[in-house]
Amino acid sequence: MARIRSVKPEFWTDEKIVDLSAFARLLFIGLWNFADDYGRMIYSPKRIKMQIFPGDNLDMEALLGEIRGDSLVSIYVVDGIEYLQVNGFAKHQKIDKRSASKYPPPTESPRVLEKNSLGREGIKEVEVEGKDSKTGSAAKHSRATPPVDNSVDKHIAAAAPTADATQNRTAELTAMLRKRGAALPDDDPNVRKWAQAGISDTQVLAALETAQQRRAEAYSSQPINSGYLDSIITGTDSKPDKPKKAHAPPWWTSNELMTAKARELKITPPMPGESWEQFRGRINAKLAEAVEKAET
Repeated sequence: MARIRSVKPEFWTDEKIVDLSAFARLLFIGLWNFADDYGRMIYSPKRIKMQIFPGDNLDMEALLGEIRGDSLVSIYVVDGIEYLQVNGFAKHQKIDKRSASKYPPPTESPRVLEKNSLGREGIKEVEVEGKDSKTGSAAKHSRATPPVDNSVDKHIAAAAPTADATQNRTAELTAMLRKRGAALPDDDPNVRKWAQAGISDTQVLAALETAQQRRAEAYSSQPINSGYLDSIITGTDSKPDKPKKAHAPPWWTSNELMTAKARELKITPPMPGESWEQFRGRINAKLAEAVEKAET
């Protein structure tokens, strides 16, 4: 059921909103209308398009990816069903009496799907702590993980750095790691220690890549913090993540698994001209129907 929502004047000048395309801005507002009073809804690009842009020929995956790229929404999975969470919804939508949500909240460390997971390259599970500037949202957001930059070391300490140099280097490392998916607060003591010790970009990024590989191999959605990275950098990580036993890969991670899931739900196989993303949307819609029936 659609709901009336409010748009604050400062919304239009927020830096993250200004960076969005015009249709992405409209889509973001439209999501507020169709999300429940906690900012949650079933993640189905096909359904979202019919709700918000029924008469427009638009690439919803691209628009949703644009919004997700700025951490305005997160996609998470509970019991094999994908949900969308508008980050910081409760902060910019003042609702006196919230209706009970029929959708599960994100878990403490939700499995967050990257856009490139649809390319059958698997799922990378990363989280970033962030805060929207003027919309006021504060939450854990998903971020895509760009390829590691293996540039030549730029920061080799020839002498003890000054306080200002350490502070600048700490901020630089923090920004670089956050951009690639690490969950770091401002002025993290471990990051400051790396800055003082002259740890290079290459060393830090290699540690992050190792941590991400271990999390993926273990099907772990735990955020990668500075403590974990520091144990890899210093070589004190004696026990890497152990893969969970009897943990089947999620149904959306390959064409074969999606087809098997469709057979299980008695859904027609991919039709001529239908993309795998559209096929996944049909499966999600069927799963959503099952959830809604169970709630009634």
